[in-house]
Amino acid sequence: MADNYCESSSLINIPKDKMDEAAKIVERIENELGKNGEEWVGFAAEMVENGVWIYSDETINPERAEALVRELVEELDLPGVYVCSWSYTCSKPRIDEFGGGAFAVKKGKDTIWVDAATRARGLANLVQSGEETNHE
Repeated sequence: MADNYCESSSLINIPKDKMDEAAKIVERIENELGKNGEEWVGFAAEMVENGVWIYSDETINPERAEALVRELVEELDLPGVYVCSWSYTCSKPRIDEFGGGAFAVKKGKDTIWVDAATRARGLANLVQSGEETNHE
């Protein structure tokens, strides 16, 4: 039997003067996500010296991590783009059970979601059709 994981580790930089408010947001979101009696809210979050560290010990739920990042960005009025990426991994070399993705959050904008395999396939189709593209 193989074990599958979705692993991640990202830092959301928070200005020093907003750290107390950020801690309250983290606690509130964790409570909201766990209010159905769930022990696991989909991620681990820790207050560290310069922000909120969002990670997983074994697996992460990207949608739930995005909910926390979105609240931090919107409520604290954080400028810039905040990205969280993850990898899909398997304890055995099973076909198509590896990959990854990312999301990007910017205040007032819709979240951008990227899946590595889908993005690579899309770029390959553009190249094969002769269209010019920026591969970044």
